[in-house]
Amino acid sequence: DSEIGRLLTALEKSKALSRTMIIVVADHGEEFLEHGNLSHTTTLYEELLHVPMIVVMPEMGAESGTHRDDVVETRRVFSTVLERLGIDFAVETRPKGLFSDVVSAPDSAVPAAAAKLVEGKAFSMLWLPDAQPKWGRRFQIASLRTARWKLIHHMTREKYELFDLSVDPGEKLEVSASHAQEFADLRRELDLWVVEQKVHAGDLPRTDAQSEHTARLRALGYM
Repeated sequence: DSEIGRLLTALEKSKALSRTMIIVVADHGEEFLEHGNLSHTTTLYEELLHVPMIVVMPEMGAESGTHRDDVVETRRVFSTVLERLGIDFAVETRPKGLFSDVVSAPDSAVPAAAAKLVEGKAFSMLWLPDAQPKWGRRFQIASLRTARWKLIHHMTREKYELFDLSVDPGEKLEVSASHAQEFADLRRELDLWVVEQKVHAGDLPRTDAQSEHTARLRALGYM
């Protein structure tokens, strides 16, 4: 918190704060035995996925300080920044930004406050084919979240879980049997998304890590 304060103070002193876009978001939450686990990286329940996000754009106007509960994906942050800066990069393949009406030019006369958040669904995946043996098993889980529903597919266990978040925000009651149509629709959409992710999983270029990089990753617990 103190470091963020230093950053904002420096922006204010340089008179850049009023024309700076600020986005604060968590990469994931933590489990505290809500579903029998501690820490993270083993499930895709809401305690892991529902994270805070703060967006401050120039000319927020009346929307400044307001709270929204729209379902969005954090991967859209990248596109949000590009679109606001007017940078046209990989438009065909990347997801839309968080705001549907924000004009691409940063000096647009249309205030960001007039923008409407892109309503949608949030897909998530936990894919650890190289999980450490001490974790007990390798994890491959995917989920689809809408405003009301949450479907989780535990691929390594060949199990689906459907939750009605409007009455069960803690995801304690599995309801796929009593909501067969919603389950079928969400399962079809989630399964197609997983296939797409697997198809493009090898698209990124690969390179051999240098020894110093490997040492740093190992020190952080990633290897």
